[in-house]
Amino acid sequence: MAAVRRAIHVWSRKQVEAMGPSPLLPVPVDAVLISITTPGREPFDNRGRWRRVLKLAFDDSTPEGAAASADAWAEHRLFNWEQARLIIDFVEQNLHCDWHVHCDAGKSRSVGVAYYLARRHGRELKIHSVPSDEFRNLHVIRVLREAAGEERATWPT
Repeated sequence: MAAVRRAIHVWSRKQVEAMGPSPLLPVPVDAVLISITTPGREPFDNRGRWRRVLKLAFDDSTPEGAAASADAWAEHRLFNWEQARLIIDFVEQNLHCDWHVHCDAGKSRSVGVAYYLARRHGRELKIHSVPSDEFRNLHVIRVLREAAGEERATWPT
């Protein structure tokens, strides 16, 4: 019997919040969630729906974007190495599960995380929130690679 290829799913926050007891959009039984919110916004309320949830808060930006808008965003919080290690450790502890990731729009931060994890672990990337991975956050991918100890020479452009 062939091994089941696990997937990594990307959702918007609204889509994840709609999941639950409804048979129309149930929470998958063997799945874990990486929940990304904007700092200062109410964190995702799991209400016991997901097996395990990793909650993170960081802005959807890059160092270049943060520098350009420094005056407007005094409390700007970029994705960092510690958060990357939390994600890496979380998925390593849950290799037997499908992984689901959400951020506010399901367009940039969550797609960046999922894109990196799909490539690193050979998982199928399923984006439910937007048509493509075109707007994935490259800073998120770069920090995850650094935290995983990947050599820069091996990174695709």
